[in-house]
Amino acid sequence: MDKAIPKYNDALELQLNALISKLDEKPVVCTSPVEASSYLGITLMESEEGYQQRVERVYSEFIDYLDSFTKECISTNNVQVVLTTTISRIISYYKSSEYTFTHSPVRMDWKNQAKFFLLPNPSGDFNVDKEIKYTREAYKFFHRVSSIQLYFIIKLQDDLAPYITDGGGNITKPQTGTEEEFFFSIQPDAKMHSHDILQYIHKRLKEEGYINCTLPQFRQVFMTKEPEPIVWLKEYIHLSYLIKHMGKKFLDQKSPNNYVIAHKFFHEKQIGVPFIRQNLNHDHDSKNKSAVKLFDSILRNSIDFYLTES
Repeated sequence: MDKAIPKYNDALELQLNALISKLDEKPVVCTSPVEASSYLGITLMESEEGYQQRVERVYSEFIDYLDSFTKECISTNNVQVVLTTTISRIISYYKSSEYTFTHSPVRMDWKNQAKFFLLPNPSGDFNVDKEIKYTREAYKFFHRVSSIQLYFIIKLQDDLAPYITDGGGNITKPQTGTEEEFFFSIQPDAKMHSHDILQYIHKRLKEEGYINCTLPQFRQVFMTKEPEPIVWLKEYIHLSYLIKHMGKKFLDQKSPNNYVIAHKFFHEKQIGVPFIRQNLNHDHDSKNKSAVKLFDSILRNSIDFYLTES
């Protein structure tokens, strides 16, 4: 007697979708009290930390359910027909959601309003200053919650990709091991803004002729454990300067250090092989002052912009 085909239960998926898959393009700004400002029905009183904890709880339950569903599909020989189809559909849905978030002018406006909002024709009294302050807090809340949404949208795609099977129907989900970690790690406080930060850095580096890769390829170098190397088209000292300053607020300091990791994932010019250097550290700044000025501008408008509170 054939084993029954596993039936996928989408209850947890729908709960997660409601939390992270869509922008609230009409959030509520309230200044009296500011705690009543809300995004997706989540108030500032709950805070972005409270929202994140809610997402993490549902996210964990969803991944646990997928692990269980995967085992059921394997035991009934329904990997290709049921599991792969289901996971592919979910990934496709979240790729579309990611595009919506990354191409939304509303999110950038929230970030700008959080820093620069002003009332038209202000009277200059205390109540006006308070209203400006509280309105900025509301916009900051909207942007930070949307950044949490984007972080989990990308994380879910990365976490689900290993469930996709190869041509023979074998699950490629990796097993945990004890090998030395040899990949970049983003600081906890920076993770929620990692996409926006890397998107800006990628854009400027590509405009200035330092790289010629796609945004997903560039992002994978910093956000995945086994990225494909990309080519750095100019001097190594410019790369080491970038890595040094990314390590101050964005990248964790770990062993092996970030210069060693960069050496593995950034290859030299058009040769496409690792830089040949006795010393990988950044010992001194480039004598090219225009390059230093350029990189300082890139870092200021990406890492500093997103991680410095207004």
